[in-house]
Amino acid sequence: MNPSNAITDCTQMDLPMRLRQKRVRDAQGNVVVNPETVAELKGLLRKRAGITAEGLRALRPAWDDRHIREMASSTLEIVSGPGTQGYTLFDEAEDAEVERAARKLMSQGRKMFRKGAGYLRKLALRKKLREEIK
Repeated sequence: MNPSNAITDCTQMDLPMRLRQKRVRDAQGNVVVNPETVAELKGLLRKRAGITAEGLRALRPAWDDRHIREMASSTLEIVSGPGTQGYTLFDEAEDAEVERAARKLMSQGRKMFRKGAGYLRKLALRKKLREEIK
């Protein structure tokens, strides 16, 4: 291979590329999802309990993992999150799966709260030290 063609040769390979979709946000910075797209996701999940993001991307190549997570997070009708094997409609999920997902999410929330509170305590100490130095 000619070294001058190396970049051209590499960039011309047929690689599946997903362009990142532009996120629409509300005034508080929360991602706004299209209700029609969420309805489409729910339709895809019907009778497909535990389908993964990879399985959903095979059905809808334009959707990336982040977009799928945002749609699932926008509704209580889709069970997802830590401790789940994929995405399942609430009405089709086993009780144990819903309970496991709920407990994992709550535990994750507590961990995030503790870390955030720790940052604020550490920041307060740093500000206090700066004031003492002045």
